[in-house]
Amino acid sequence: MAGRRQSFVSTLLGLAFSANWIWGIAYTFYRQGAWDGGLALTVPPYAWYKGVASIWEEPKWAENWAVRTENLGILLHSASANASPSEQMKLTESKAKARKWIAALPSGERQHLLSAATAYCAGMNQIRLNLVEDNFKAIKGRAAHVSFRGSSDSSVVVSSTQLAGYPGLMAAWRHVVQETEADQKLGMDAFIRLQEELARSGKTVDLGAVDDRFRRAVSELHDEDVRTRAMLLELFENQH
Repeated sequence: MAGRRQSFVSTLLGLAFSANWIWGIAYTFYRQGAWDGGLALTVPPYAWYKGVASIWEEPKWAENWAVRTENLGILLHSASANASPSEQMKLTESKAKARKWIAALPSGERQHLLSAATAYCAGMNQIRLNLVEDNFKAIKGRAAHVSFRGSSDSSVVVSSTQLAGYPGLMAAWRHVVQETEADQKLGMDAFIRLQEELARSGKTVDLGAVDDRFRRAVSELHDEDVRTRAMLLELFENQH
């Protein structure tokens, strides 16, 4: 009876080692390529190690996750600009790399990332729209100063809070916020100069001209948002 039990245990251990060896070979070929895969095929201890290591190693698609998601945010940000031909070429190259990485994501993770990237685009458009609206509102209202809504405004936060689980997108979002803060400073300086010019000349604001400029600015923002959404669609479309 004891001998039969010992034989059963030995057979079970042999099957476990064999299964782990086969899995280690397959995993190494998939994860590290032909050279390491060939090594695992010819050196069983290495294959066994790789088979066990697969338990704690992060999946291949998750490698450099923060960097890749930040690059995704930067790519979407860059797409909003009316880029030159040379910049378009760089965008095309970056887009191809991003599409390949996104295609390798598990379906569930890809959908979560799409939702976060969509929120990123919405927040980016909203924070820019707020800047334009606040500036023209102060001019039309003949205010003494312009008060800009920042990244903590509720119209923006509704989108930016959806990025919390993506440190890379959050890093890209901080670039957007910094850019907006710089634009706010420029807008405030321009507003002060306008007030000084009006006081010096005794003229009043041409509200019709202000409305025209506001409509053009909003139209440009719309075009930027369309370009960003188009990039988002290209990156995620037909990814199954």
